[in-house]
Amino acid sequence: MTFPVFDIFTIRSRKAVETANERAEAARYDQTLQDLTGQFRKAQASLEGARHVAENTPLELDAARTTENQERARYQVGLATLVDVADAQSLLVQAETEDAVARLAVWQNLAAVAASQGDLQPFLQFLHDKTRGGP
Repeated sequence: MTFPVFDIFTIRSRKAVETANERAEAARYDQTLQDLTGQFRKAQASLEGARHVAENTPLELDAARTTENQERARYQVGLATLVDVADAQSLLVQAETEDAVARLAVWQNLAAVAASQGDLQPFLQFLHDKTRGGP
């Protein structure tokens, strides 16, 4: 068995390169974990914000419906103008739109949370159950 003496320098150099490569990959892995954790936390925060908004839009929608009904009743007895009724109806349409957008934002953020966890299957199953009238 022979062992060339000068190969020891080549082996040390290769070892140093591989050690540096290993550290670089470990750093990349840590950065990826931090990025994924950040995405998950951002998605959760967005979901909470969307839920908060969606909780308030039904109240605004009810108020807009009440206002529209009152303005229509006032118009029928001659106490309001057609412009007043049109304004109330415009506010009602705006409230209905905001309510629909808020509900959609909740669903979008639920999907974003599931995507940030790397598994859409629970979200898709939940969506399937909701569209079928499940629990």
